[in-house]
Amino acid sequence: MDEVVVVTRSVNDALYDLSGELLDPSIKRIKLQGTDADNYFYAFNDIEADWIINLDEDAFVLDWPRIMGLLEQMKENGYDICGVPDGGVIDHRFHNPISPNPFFSIHHNKLIKEKFDLKEIEKTVFTEDLKRFTPKGLFKENHKYEFDNFEPYYSYFFWLLKTGSRFLYLDAEAWARDEVTTTVLDTEKKPLLLHTWFARDYDNQSWRFHLAKNFGEARRAQLTEEAVEPPLVTIGILTHNRRDLLQEALESAFAQTGIERYEVLVLDNGSSDETTQYLESVKDSRLRTVRLPNNLEKSAGRNAIIEQMTGEFVLWLDDDDVLLPTALRSHLEVLDRNPDADIIYGNLYGCDNDLNVLREMRYPQRSPGEILRALLFFSPFPNGGSLIRKTVFDRVGPYETSLSRAEDYDLWVRAAAKHCAFVQNESFVYKYRDHEGNAFTGEESPEFAIASSFVLTRLLQLHPLRSLFPTYNWDNHEDGVRAHVLSIVAARYLKYQDLEKASHLIKKSMSLAPSSAALLVESLIQKRLGNDDEAYLRLMQCSATNKELRDLLEVAGVS
Repeated sequence: MDEVVVVTRSVNDALYDLSGELLDPSIKRIKLQGTDADNYFYAFNDIEADWIINLDEDAFVLDWPRIMGLLEQMKENGYDICGVPDGGVIDHRFHNPISPNPFFSIHHNKLIKEKFDLKEIEKTVFTEDLKRFTPKGLFKENHKYEFDNFEPYYSYFFWLLKTGSRFLYLDAEAWARDEVTTTVLDTEKKPLLLHTWFARDYDNQSWRFHLAKNFGEARRAQLTEEAVEPPLVTIGILTHNRRDLLQEALESAFAQTGIERYEVLVLDNGSSDETTQYLESVKDSRLRTVRLPNNLEKSAGRNAIIEQMTGEFVLWLDDDDVLLPTALRSHLEVLDRNPDADIIYGNLYGCDNDLNVLREMRYPQRSPGEILRALLFFSPFPNGGSLIRKTVFDRVGPYETSLSRAEDYDLWVRAAAKHCAFVQNESFVYKYRDHEGNAFTGEESPEFAIASSFVLTRLLQLHPLRSLFPTYNWDNHEDGVRAHVLSIVAARYLKYQDLEKASHLIKKSMSLAPSSAALLVESLIQKRLGNDDEAYLRLMQCSATNKELRDLLEVAGVS
């Protein structure tokens, strides 16, 4: 049997170990350090192996048997190199499509070593005769590419083509869960691996890499396990003195179609109306009821349901809302395609008191970076109708009982810090009843502001500023960028009426790099404190553009 090894160029030990968890331990892995993409492949000449599977440390294998099957296909059909064209196929790469990108490739190393000629390689450049190898059938519509010598490593692959080596080019596509990540497909268009890119920024984008690793782990388990029943789901309902509305909610829970294996757990939270009697009258084996003598805060009530549930997942249904009949089935279909999912959320209908649809409430799929950015400003996921894996609470802890509002928002922040996977269900799953007693009302109330300030503080404790604002030029202007983003966060605290925290951050911002943004927020703080003269003075010192002023005023909640 030919000897096969995996070779990985490494700049980060933690990332090297993380991606290594998805490899076949029976195949030797060689770590190469101190090389760059310019001469990386030359080092293969010193490796004793018939075949080399080249995998960057930010490449996460989804299906190892398929990779080995691809290698066998190369042997059977006389291919010497396999990989994804650098240009024309990957969304953000548009240079020479004749050369594979170095994040993943398979090399017939024994054959290449026999003809290896470094001097010839180093003087090889792109010439017109190489265009005949262009894999045009893989190109995406309207995707631009250029025939050039953009990357130094191109010479190696150009030389291989000129010396008769045969290339097997693979297709790739963007991963729906993270627009930065690339999914590599085999010749049958089946997923092989995820390439996450930006290995050098592991510390600030660690969640992206963990997301890919967790998906790969769940996908591997899914491929190796025999078919099993769908997981048991607990539909959790917390109710207090809403007997009539509860009946509609409960009926919608029992009306789920295409799925039979679930339970409905109702926590009667100290009701004093006819709720208890009504629940006792319901005859359905799927119903379990827990009766509490006293009314708990909502977060404590949710924790009580989690303690009592027998399902692998909980799906929250508020006692004044209803589930659509296909909600549970569509969630489980999403779970089948995304076996690593920890939280699955769908779209909601906003309704009047009679459940007539007034508006659509859509919640898009967000990449890890987008989730962190969104959490800075709002709760990007609904609580109602969302399916949450029970182990999430083992990882991040229960709902925060000190909060009377926004307990779900706080949970999302902690779940993000623990690399939980949020996955969108594109279906509408839930009807939210918009009335005075519902949670969405009163978002300008003091209770909501206090809770939001609490969650913002938690977010800043768990996530570095650089992770919350990844698109800024931190490397070249760290003090200036930090000063600017501190002004943005201070403006957010100002919206929540937390003047103490807002003032503290503005002082830190000004100490790093005085800016118009900080002066504007300082002006708003002084205005809230009743110091009109100080507010005017700061405003006069501010030289921000009209757009910058509008953006900061919006962040601060000032119209």
